Amino acid sequence: MIRKRFIIIAAIVLVLTASLFAACGPFGPPYVPPPEPGDTVGILITAHGKTVLEFEAGDFESNLVVDILTEHNDKLLIPQAQLDSGFITEIAGIFADWNNGEWWWMFEINGDFSNFGIRQARVQNGDIISFTLTQG
Repeated sequence: MIRKRFIIIAAIVLVLTASLFAACGPFGPPYVPPPEPGDTVGILITAHGKTVLEFEAGDFESNLVVDILTEHNDKLLIPQAQLDSGFITEIAGIFADWNNGEWWWMFEINGDFSNFGIRQARVQNGDIISFTLTQG
């Protein structure tokens, strides 16, 4: 009788635990289909309320944001070490100086703050990758 109760309690605990993990959702970025020939994304860089750089990036091989930024780094001028680390403090010669006024580059996709960094976030055709120099 005690063994039967133990098995029932263990089964209930297992079901509840599995339900909890299922309710938490995915642990990584959402699935984004791979790019196709002709796909484009917009890149927008804004600092001090003005557009610094805006262009369309097309025919990208990977839809990871870091790969697209790397492909177009001749325009963006992001130091390679920052692309490697995923922590951007300089774009197009404009520094985000956290120590003097708490400036930082805010990263968004389609106007929404990304829950993932540039090394994990993926985009698809028509998306807009934006960086805005922000204080606060």
